[in-house]
Amino acid sequence: MRHLCDNCGKSFGEKKLKEIKDFLQRVEPGGIVPSGECPECGALCYPVAGMRFFVLQVVGDIEPKLHGPYASQKARDKMAKRLRKETAGEDGIFRLDVRADGRPEVCAYSAGFMTG
Repeated sequence: MRHLCDNCGKSFGEKKLKEIKDFLQRVEPGGIVPSGECPECGALCYPVAGMRFFVLQVVGDIEPKLHGPYASQKARDKMAKRLRKETAGEDGIFRLDVRADGRPEVCAYSAGFMTG
């Protein structure tokens, strides 16, 4: 399950989240219980249901092509590596996550990830 930062909007797996500091001062009684603290900005993160995972391929730096949705990040990342190999690195390959609220998050894959 993914967890979305309430401040910076980035999403993280459960293992990346930090323990919540000053929990009682930061969470209102009856409010949604956060799943952890954002490892990047320190704000509260909440579980996200319904996140969808895609790969965005930019063919020849011009034509966008969308692959997915995939059931998991792992399946999406496997496709990204396959596309990188098939295109010999000629096309741009990006991860595209669509949150439950419909907002997209596009991020580039690192060269280390693609070669690993």
